Amino acid sequence: SQVYIHVFLDGRDVVPTSGVGYIKELEQKCKEVGIGEIATISGRYYAMDRDKRWERVEKAFQAICYGEGEKVLLPAEAVKRSYADQITDEFVLPKVVVDEQGKPKGMVRLGDSVIFYNFRADRAREITRAFVDRDFEGFTRREYPGVHFTCMTQY
Repeated sequence: SQVYIHVFLDGRDVVPTSGVGYIKELEQKCKEVGIGEIATISGRYYAMDRDKRWERVEKAFQAICYGEGEKVLLPAEAVKRSYADQITDEFVLPKVVVDEQGKPKGMVRLGDSVIFYNFRADRAREITRAFVDRDFEGFTRREYPGVHFTCMTQY
């Protein structure tokens, strides 16, 4: 009944500062259809590493599952601040969207369903393993996420 979106910004295969526009479009569409909220934002440098730099993937995973990372109220404004600091989409540090009380909006929890909309397998494997591999050893998780994980291709 609750839909939370964990945004991975590109910045390499598209204009390096196009993410803020996509975020605004996404927020508008969620508002129009009456469902969905952005819960985290991460640059692909962190969320989509493919070279076993687990310390990067861990930062995105911790934001998504534990609400750890910079806390922000407004996703688009947070990305604009990154741009002002000369940080483009690819390198945006994981950010956790919180409510007015500072509580993370949508951490992934045991039993949740995750739909991963990435089509390119090479960059999706590592974070996918962190979610689905019971014997995962890339970094220490507090617990096995135990999610229902669906993806667009075989990773």
